[in-house]
Amino acid sequence: MDNRKVYQLAFANFLCALGGGAVLGHATKLVTVGEKPIGSIFAFFIGTTIGLILMEIGAKYFSEKAPRWYSLLTCLCSLLILCLFFFSSNGKLAGGLGICALLVLSFRFCFWFLSRIFRTNVASSAPQLLPLFEGSYVVGSILGLFIFGLVFKGQLGIHEILIFDIICSFVAFVIDYPVLEQEKLTESSDVGLLKSLCTFNVFRPLAMFCLISVGVQVCLFHLSKFWNNGLILIVGFYSGMALASVVVGKFKIESRGFFSVLQWGGASYQISFWVFSLILVLFALSFYFSNEYLVTNSIGMFFVSLLFAFIYEVFALGLVQNISMQSREIGFVNPVARSYAIMAFSSAIAIAGYIALDLKVSQVFLVSLVMLSLSFLINMFQKKKEVL
Repeated sequence: MDNRKVYQLAFANFLCALGGGAVLGHATKLVTVGEKPIGSIFAFFIGTTIGLILMEIGAKYFSEKAPRWYSLLTCLCSLLILCLFFFSSNGKLAGGLGICALLVLSFRFCFWFLSRIFRTNVASSAPQLLPLFEGSYVVGSILGLFIFGLVFKGQLGIHEILIFDIICSFVAFVIDYPVLEQEKLTESSDVGLLKSLCTFNVFRPLAMFCLISVGVQVCLFHLSKFWNNGLILIVGFYSGMALASVVVGKFKIESRGFFSVLQWGGASYQISFWVFSLILVLFALSFYFSNEYLVTNSIGMFFVSLLFAFIYEVFALGLVQNISMQSREIGFVNPVARSYAIMAFSSAIAIAGYIALDLKVSQVFLVSLVMLSLSFLINMFQKKKEVL
């Protein structure tokens, strides 16, 4: 694929992350059902579920014909939510109107999610640019979720945020359409999701990708709500992901088998995936034992979160490359798109579970350790199997 097209899609990815992050952060209590306010987090869970189902039951159409339209559909959903406010008597969405708005918001996140993963899938044809591409999503999310909210804190309401998202999504559509129209996004030999998951070489890295995402990303996001400097935790996390994207691209770190290979000074260095798994487990343990100190030390919180995210993202990019390689051997198409879809789906389930169970800080750390330990064990199981 032409590198120029990847840069175009990266900018579209940035715009969608910018608008989507703003909506995700400002619409957490968009509607009232009964007496309970709910919004973007719940809608994100529903939207990713719908997106994953659409990818599988209508794989050819939703993976080949529709991707060029997803950003426009995202734009229209935000426009429809904005229009619903004109029918509310007191500026609040409640009752039947609230349920309708929540449904539209869910589809808004469904289309946002699908556009993001199919851009990533197309960009994966130029693997040297994939870290930069993922970095555009991370930077957009930082600005949308946090920086944008800090600069205009208290000055902008949900109406202005929706207008901002409409503009971002429409510009992304203008960029997406000509690029995605020319790209072939599916193959006729697709073996299907369930059959591919029965193949251990695909299931193993995909399971690890989901486990570390829940164990690191989702757990840190949930922890942020308990601490006064929780915003620092999240900004540090996204900064670490952005730094990892730059480093992976700069040093041409790529996956070969179950190793990440670092090119530096004309020499190659292999780092086994189990090393990344072990480091993440140790980081989670150190985070747990030092969390009382970090809560009162914003600088320490930022750098620990940054390092944690850096290791996570380098590992995650290696796993995605591995999934792509293994999938080509069995005819499993759109592996990057489906991998991110399954990861987002499992993360959304975890978020919903954290909210429903109202987990405490110690319990969140326990979940993180369990997820990361499972990832380590899956890795070591295959390692031993290869020796045998």
